[in-house]
Amino acid sequence: MSGPKKSSYEIREERRRVLAEERMRKRELQIKQINSKLEVCQDKLNLLVSQYGDRAKFLLKSVKEWSREIRFSLDGDLREAWRGVKGIQNYLDKNSKLLEKQSEQAQKERQKVVKNLQREQEEQKLQEERFRKEKIARVVENLEQISLEYQEIFNDGIKQRVELFKNTIVSNPNNPNTLQQIETFKKNIYKQ
Repeated sequence: MSGPKKSSYEIREERRRVLAEERMRKRELQIKQINSKLEVCQDKLNLLVSQYGDRAKFLLKSVKEWSREIRFSLDGDLREAWRGVKGIQNYLDKNSKLLEKQSEQAQKERQKVVKNLQREQEEQKLQEERFRKEKIARVVENLEQISLEYQEIFNDGIKQRVELFKNTIVSNPNNPNTLQQIETFKKNIYKQ
């Protein structure tokens, strides 16, 4: 039995329709892939901005503009959109390496500054300690001079006071009361 036959025109039109549908499916798939890659690029951009802060803000405007151009080109030739996506990916990769390098340099500079501050603080502490020891030595030597200069009146009471002042000065050489008491003590001994 034979039924109605398709004409060659109908066969060509059916084939053309099938090919057109296939092309549309491929195009829609490519558009989804482009949008997916743009989202990945946006995620990377967000990560860079959160990681590097103000130093990465300049990327926002460029990538936003670029992405908008790519989305407009989705209605036309997709090759332009693919080139744009590749451009954004390369741009972000290049700038992420640059930002990382700048961040490492900044970190090294911060470490250098911290080390210099620590070294300066240590030097200052050493200098303060040296001044403290010199002051103690000066005052103790001054107190010991009393026993040599005033041998005729030097007794156990004076000796105990001198030892008390020595111990007090060693524990706190910057106490103005102790220094004043030592001066008063020396004046009293001089008067005697």
